[in-house]
Order: sequence, then structure tokens, then C-alpha cells
Amino acid sequence: MDVQTISPSERPSPPGLGEVPALPALVLVMGALASIAAFATDEPLMILALVAGAALFMLTGLSLELLLMGMILNLMMGSARLFESSILNVNRLLGIAILGGLMIRFVLVGAHRINLTRITGVIAVFGAAVFIGAIFAVNQGLALSSMRHYIRVFLVFFLVANLIPDRRWLRWQILAIVGGGVLLVLAGFAQGYDVYAQRSGGILSYQDYNAFGLVLVTVLPLAVWGMRHEPSGLLRLVHTLAMVMLLVGVFQSKSRGALVGIVIMGGVLFAAREWNRKWILPLVLIAAIGLPLVAGDVLERFATVLEIFTKDPGNLSGDAQNVMNRINYVRAGIPMFLEHPITGVGSMNFPDQYIVYMPRDSWWRVPRAAHNTYLQVVTETGLLGSIPYFLLLLWLFQAARGIHLRTLPSPEGRREEKPREFPPDPLISSVSIHIVASLAVYCTGIIFLAALTMDVFWILAGMVSALVVLHREPESSG
Repeated sequence: MDVQTISPSERPSPPGLGEVPALPALVLVMGALASIAAFATDEPLMILALVAGAALFMLTGLSLELLLMGMILNLMMGSARLFESSILNVNRLLGIAILGGLMIRFVLVGAHRINLTRITGVIAVFGAAVFIGAIFAVNQGLALSSMRHYIRVFLVFFLVANLIPDRRWLRWQILAIVGGGVLLVLAGFAQGYDVYAQRSGGILSYQDYNAFGLVLVTVLPLAVWGMRHEPSGLLRLVHTLAMVMLLVGVFQSKSRGALVGIVIMGGVLFAAREWNRKWILPLVLIAAIGLPLVAGDVLERFATVLEIFTKDPGNLSGDAQNVMNRINYVRAGIPMFLEHPITGVGSMNFPDQYIVYMPRDSWWRVPRAAHNTYLQVVTETGLLGSIPYFLLLLWLFQAARGIHLRTLPSPEGRREEKPREFPPDPLISSVSIHIVASLAVYCTGIIFLAALTMDVFWILAGMVSALVVLHREPESSG
């Protein structure tokens, strides 16, 4: 993959963790505590605390990397939905301030490079297609108002792609993603648990049970990486505890898509021989015995899908009706795309247009979204958006898997037949294959959910783009 690295000026590399002044590090801890407290109260004093903390982040010279970690933590908790609500929302203030600090420091202090890869290029093309589709949308008001979602995720991608300068900070960003997932689990239990449904959702943007489950199971492979490959023994323990918390959150979400995601993760890691294949049969036996005990109600939800083949449509259970609704969304989406093949109906226009195209034998139910990201992309952005989007998915998989293979250490005792283009790099290789697993989990989960602007995907895309450059640099860079 061709990579271009642009150095705008002779700027020093961003400081590493050991060079961070004590005051900003203390403020980071205080800001995190204030943010956690803000979930429990909307007192004006908490708003002032977050604003003051964010201002100190910028004024005291906090490193780019720690600011990036703060942004990732905020995004993973669903709090930094930057342009989506009132400025007085306490959970968004810190995210907006951190993003502002990142952009200011990136421009004035500067990252030591700007990565231009084909991943960056195809995202730019996709973004242009989304904006063009909004201009020609059926309901232009809905489409243009949704542009803030895309602006946010494109900024997230750009910052993550350019602000992981070395291997050490790659490890810390993974820790931030996993830690954000754990905080989301805790906040979901505290505020998002439905005692009647006995399911846990997240907070803010992840209140939906399925979105909550998807983001947690997408993060899970990174926690598994930390449990097995993190060089620090203490951080391996942290990742192990985080993995347990994420699994608890996934099962508490009772999302069928999230449960399938766990299977997909195992399949990818076994296929890549990251996990020893002799464990396949024992794990299958453990799952066969344990799943009915810890997730019996989720398995029952899988069984209800069969009702659409065995029962009269008027006698279906709630879960089976939901499955039929999603089938009807696809049935309506086909003629919707055929009538708007180039630019689509416009972002956020699928629910509005569903009434026009819904099948005659379907229930009168207007969806909030397409409940399928692929359907959402095809119908709302047309060919202009679909082609670059599917290329993006393909190239992300190709890049991450290619990095894994190029940096994979040779088996012990095996001699190389020809010189390697890149030296073995166990850290980069193991991170890359676990990102492949996360991408596979996400791409499976979005069959059941409209999650085009879910932050965790764009964070992963930024990490892959950073790895494209990072794996070409000597290991001494981190």
C-alpha cells in the first residue's frame, strides 16, 4: 500500500508519556472524576468543573496523546456527541473542549506527520458523496441536519490516524478504548438498566440495547489482545478484568447480534492461528453447557425467529414481529434504491421515505432507522456513497491483515527462504489481527443495526491508517 508522509515543518515529535508534566496529568485525573460525577448529577457546579478542567487541559500544555485518550474515553462512553445537542449538556462539554484542544494543538504545535493513505482518500470520497447526497436529498432538511454526525466521525478518524506516533502510544490508545468500554458498562448498569426488560443499555448515544451490545463486543477483541500480548504485567491484569466486564455487559444487553459477534471474534482468531485450534472443541463444549445458564433468554430470542416460518403473521411474538419488520425494511429499500440509484434519498431520509415504499402486507410501523447499516448506505447515499464505503471496508481488512502477515514472526526453527521486506514485529502483528477481529465483529453486527456513524468504527479505521505508517518505521520508534 502506497503511503505518503508529509512533514509540514521541522517540528519535534509529540511528547511521550514520561514527558507529560505532573500538573496536566493531575488535571486529567480530576477531569475524569468530574466527568464520572457528572453522570450522576446535572448540577451547574459540575458544568463549571468540566469547563475549568478542559481549559486547564489546554492551558497547561497537555500532550497530544493524552488529549486523544481523553477524547476516545469520552466517545466510547457516548458522551462527546459533539454537535448533537444543547451546549449546556454536561456530558458533551468536556468532549467539545478536548476536541478543540486537539485541533488547536495539532495545528499550532503540530503532529510530526500527516498520513495520506488510500484509506484516507476513500473516506474523503465517501464524505463528499454523503454531502452531495444531502444536497439532492428528498427531504433536504433532514439530510443537512445530519451532517454534524459525519463531520464528527471524520474528525475522529483524522485525529486518531495522525496522533499515534509510536508503539507505546498505540498501547495506550488501546487501553483508552477498552477503558471507555468498561466505563460504558458501569454507566449502563447505573443508568441504562431496564428492570422490566432485564436488559442493560448504555447512556446517551448508546441507550439502545443493540447499539450498547455492538460497541462492547467490537471493543472485546482489543481487551483480549491486552490480556495476552500487553508487555506490562499490570496492564495485562487490567485488560483481563476489562474483558470480564465487557463480557458481562454484552450478556446483559441480551443482543443477539452481540452474541454472534463473540462467535465471529473467535472464528477470526482461530483462523489466523492466534488462538491454538486445539481449544476449539473444549470451547464449544463450554459454550454448549454455559450459554443456556448465563444467556438462556438470549438463546430463546434466537428461537423466536423461527416463528416467522411457522406461525400466522397475526400471532407472532414481539421479537418475531421485529424480525419481520426488518425484512420489510429490506423489501422497501430495494425499490427505494432503484428509484434513487445515484445519490440515494439522502442521509436520515430512510424512515421518512419508508412510508412511500413499504410493502402492502407489512405492519404500519415507521422505523427510526433502517436497522441495517448496509441498507442505510445503499438507500441513503446511492452508488456515489456505497462504492467508496464498501471499498473502505475492504481496504481496512486488507490493510490490517496485510500488516499482520508482513510483521508476523516466523515459527521457531523455520528459516526464511528470502529476505523479509519488514522485520518481525510481534506487537504490531498481534494488534493488527485483533483489529481485524474487531472489524469483523462490527461488520457482522451492523447487519442488524444502523450504525454508520458509530464512533468505535471510525476509531478503528484511524488506528488502521496509523498502523499503515507505523509498521514501516523501526521498532525503536516506540
